[in-house]
Amino acid sequence: MPRPWRTAWRRWKGLQRQAIGLAYFHDLSHSEVAAQLALPLGTVKTWIRRGLDKLRNCLAKLERA
Repeated sequence: MPRPWRTAWRRWKGLQRQAIGLAYFHDLSHSEVAAQLALPLGTVKTWIRRGLDKLRNCLAKLERA
């Protein structure tokens, strides 16, 4: 069975997944992620925060299952 975070990670698609991946797996700052994806900094910060909230909720659900 895959690790819980992998299960949660696979549920995301698109630029939000890329933003989180660049920030946490490639250790880029929010500013660097915004530049890499050609997006406003505020958008990137919001996507990362919301994405981490979704990850937290998803992992909590998987733990209870």
